[in-house]
Amino acid sequence: MNTVASLRQSGCKVRVSHFRLVKANNTTDLMATNLMSMREIKENNLQNFILPKGGLTKVEITDLNNKNYEVTAKCNPIDSYNRKIAVKICLGRIEKQMT
Repeated sequence: MNTVASLRQSGCKVRVSHFRLVKANNTTDLMATNLMSMREIKENNLQNFILPKGGLTKVEITDLNNKNYEVTAKCNPIDSYNRKIAVKICLGRIEKQMT
């Protein structure tokens, strides 16, 4: 299986984005959440509101022939989010598309 590093070394452009569930502000409803990118979370200083469960990872690859591939891996809301596992799942899915 390819890794992000090996794909980049082969000349592919690889973009990885992580999204996490964040508790909605100004509410007492424990189920009120927003799915936000880690960039948005950092820009809005919401690190203390990230929920440990659920999340989404998106991997986009542009190969040497400028063909684009995009896949996502969604973590079940009852499971703890693990970005490394999510990236491996995405890479496996892209590898199937590329062959």
